[in-house]
Formats: sequence, structure tokens, C-alpha cells
Amino acid sequence: EFVWFRPPREGDPADMVVAEEAPFNLLRPEALESMYYMWYFTGDHKYREWAHEIMLAFNRSARVENGFSSVDDVRREDPGIKDETESFFFAETMKYMSLIF
Repeated sequence: EFVWFRPPREGDPADMVVAEEAPFNLLRPEALESMYYMWYFTGDHKYREWAHEIMLAFNRSARVENGFSSVDDVRREDPGIKDETESFFFAETMKYMSLIF
């Protein structure tokens, strides 16, 4: 649900680390909302590319038969389905996804 940012370390270029206490993803809208406004005000298409990567990840990892589900652990190749979808996913997350495209 959140990540820690850190400077790259020798032999470990990762600058984002998934927090041990929160490896799940509830499909919250804040990141997409930020990308939308950054794209809107700057015109820089990298924000649309990032949103596209999120959309692909949702389709790959959170897609279920009748919609989308929160996932258990984003660090795993098969993150596991929580079998629940928060109302903000449709009200906000998908809103910003559609606005940025």
C-alpha cells in the first residue's frame, strides 16, 4: 500500500522498496490522481506512460472474472487476490485512469 524511497545503494539500484507491513494493494487512486494532474499541468507524457503501466499491472494482477480485486502482496509474481473491491476504485481510481487517457 505504500513504499519507502531511498537513494540507490551499491549493487542494489532500487529506489523504491515495498514496506514489509503493507505489501498489499487496495487499488487506491492517489498515485493516478497525482499523475493525472502532473500530466495536465506539464504536458509531459511520462505521466501517461506511468499510468499505462499501472493499468497493465491492474489487468495482469488484480483482474478477476467480474471486475478487479485488491491484492495481497505486490512483491510476488502471483500477488494473490483479496476478493474485495473498495468503492473508491470505481469512483476515483478508474475516473483518473479514464481522464489521463
